[in-house]
Amino acid sequence: MQQLVILFAKPPQAGAVKTRLIPALGEQGALSVHQRLLDRTLAIMQQLPASLNIQLCLAEPIVKPDVMSDYFFGQWPVCLQQGDNLGERLANAFKSNFAWADQIVIIGSDCPVLTADYILQAFTALTKKNDVVIGPAEDGGYVLIGLSRFIQALFLNMPWSTPQLFNETITQLNNQQVSYHLLTELWDVDVPADVKRLDRLRHHG
Repeated sequence: MQQLVILFAKPPQAGAVKTRLIPALGEQGALSVHQRLLDRTLAIMQQLPASLNIQLCLAEPIVKPDVMSDYFFGQWPVCLQQGDNLGERLANAFKSNFAWADQIVIIGSDCPVLTADYILQAFTALTKKNDVVIGPAEDGGYVLIGLSRFIQALFLNMPWSTPQLFNETITQLNNQQVSYHLLTELWDVDVPADVKRLDRLRHHG
């Protein structure tokens, strides 16, 4: 049984990450939030069992290698996301890796409460004969999606980056009569109010 975790991430570059935070925090402030979240997600992935395959799938090539190499170069394979929108990028990542993997879980780097155990729960759900597992986000999207077979309908004409994404995904799963499991709802960081919540989390943690 080959299990694969793919982290979808943007390289940390000022002006290109967390753009919805830039009006409030400036480019450097938004970059710093992105970096914090990415660092935390990478630390979580290092806690995963050695039996899991791990891949980093970047939104664009790294312009300044020193920015990223501190953490993980050489540790995990790095690939580039392929496609014009998030749906195509997710679909291509699943499709290309189902050539060898039995179960694939894709996560992003925006969720400050994601844990290694949460990722393992996703694989447990897939092993229990579910075709799909989803980690819903409070904002109507999702923080994790896992498949045990490729299902094209989940990635075509979906309302990406809107509060309707999760509900539309469930509609598609029901229409396709696909077996699925939902994990606990988590939250991610997209807007300035989320950063305040992130700061509170850090002070209490």
